[in-house]
Amino acid sequence: MAFWSYIIASIIEYPIIKKRFKCLKSFFIPRLFSAVIVPWVIFLIWYLVPAIYGKFHIESFELVWAIVVSILSGIIGVIFEREIQEKEQSTIFIIVVIILLLISAFLYVRFTYKLPWIDMFVDPLKL
Repeated sequence: MAFWSYIIASIIEYPIIKKRFKCLKSFFIPRLFSAVIVPWVIFLIWYLVPAIYGKFHIESFELVWAIVVSILSGIIGVIFEREIQEKEQSTIFIIVVIILLLISAFLYVRFTYKLPWIDMFVDPLKL
């Protein structure tokens, strides 16, 4: 969800703030990079609580933690964006971002319809 929502938010944001940017690339490449990275940041931050405390036993705590993780991940994405957009992006960086973006888009769509065999994605109710 973070991947697609980050891309959609960036597309919506562009007409509003495009005057601040010299070219399309200086706006979109940092945001596409963040769209690729933010789902992994969510993964890293989310699993801190289960790693330290184990399973969530209170649903409201899990909900609050999900909101906190979403906000923190968005802030981290913006930090990445601001650092990258202030510098000239090399051609190789742009190519890598586009390749990772395409791979991410493919995997997120594919895994929506067919889960991978990795145990982490097993429905716990089916165990």
